[in-house]
Amino acid sequence: MNKKLTIHFFVQSVHTQGTYFRYHNFAIGLHNAGHTVRVFGATYLKNEKSEIQVRDGIEYHITACYFPLQALFGQWGHPLAALKRIFKKYPACDVSHVFQPHLSALLPWRLHRRKAKLNVYDWDDLWTDGLMKKGTSFLGRWSYNQIKSIERIAPKLAQLTTVCSRFLEEKSITNGAVKTSIIYNGFWPAPLNTREESRRKMQFEEGVLYIGFMGRTVDEIKWCFALLESAIASFPTVRMALCGMPAEVLSDIAEPLRSRIDYKGIMPPIETRDFANAIDMGLLPLEDNLFNQSRFPIKFAEYLAVGTPVSCTNVGECANIAKEYPFVKISGTAVSDWVESTKQMLQQIIDNQLIPVDKQKIEEKLSWVNITKGLEEEYLQALS
Repeated sequence: MNKKLTIHFFVQSVHTQGTYFRYHNFAIGLHNAGHTVRVFGATYLKNEKSEIQVRDGIEYHITACYFPLQALFGQWGHPLAALKRIFKKYPACDVSHVFQPHLSALLPWRLHRRKAKLNVYDWDDLWTDGLMKKGTSFLGRWSYNQIKSIERIAPKLAQLTTVCSRFLEEKSITNGAVKTSIIYNGFWPAPLNTREESRRKMQFEEGVLYIGFMGRTVDEIKWCFALLESAIASFPTVRMALCGMPAEVLSDIAEPLRSRIDYKGIMPPIETRDFANAIDMGLLPLEDNLFNQSRFPIKFAEYLAVGTPVSCTNVGECANIAKEYPFVKISGTAVSDWVESTKQMLQQIIDNQLIPVDKQKIEEKLSWVNITKGLEEEYLQALS
């Protein structure tokens, strides 16, 4: 276990959203364990240049990949972007790990496979018929067919496939994966303010019961609004706090309901810790569809890490592991089921009948420290 590795991550984009918060935290954990980690990614903005950046101690080798016809081919699937990245010089390494099924990262990873002792594919979202549907435009058909092909063949091209859910583990095995390992998304243990201090930082009202939702993926945000509207009659002081999504999500809400919502905008990750700590309950409604069955929302770990209980639907990997957590309320998959279940949980909080979150148990399973130790062990086992 003392062997120090040189690890290269191939990623389609270095912008701070989505899978960035998976691979970047992997990189930090592996770097902290003494390994050398380099991230090879791209930017697609017109005026940006290729450069090397250092982010949290990690070298980012960024290739400028703006090309005409992005409206036709997209950014991550643009053939010229992939071609430019193929001809970049990559040094030899122990582990070459590609994230997400996109051409601009997959092709250089695949064509430079002989420079690595171990080639790994990470799959943490189902794209085809999950996150994306087949469109009627050229771009829609090009992206869909390209990503569908990569999702089908990438697991069999890698010596190890890492996934975030049992759903994707089964899909990987079906698609011919040599070896598959489930690696969750998590949180970094850190000193924590008191709930009162966090509430002051968030400028929350005193004596109020706060339910909260954070993140960019807002497909079920209407579920949260339905909950708030239903809860007002039984819980007169209840308010909702939101962060991470664009303000447009509030544009269609009637003023009586809007006046009950504290919108905190898009926050840097370090501030979301206080947000999660300031609310009384974290909301995680997930509709029962293929996309939600495949993924592992980071907010699940971030809520629980600070001791905030969670209300979620019985969908996906979060629900699978939450069955052993009495401080997570799991409801049916209909909006009405989730709303009623969450209101019951709110009453338990008011009556002080809810079992407190076992933060030590959560840290053992969902801290990035332990998650990246597990990833390191998978690398070393595969290399041996």
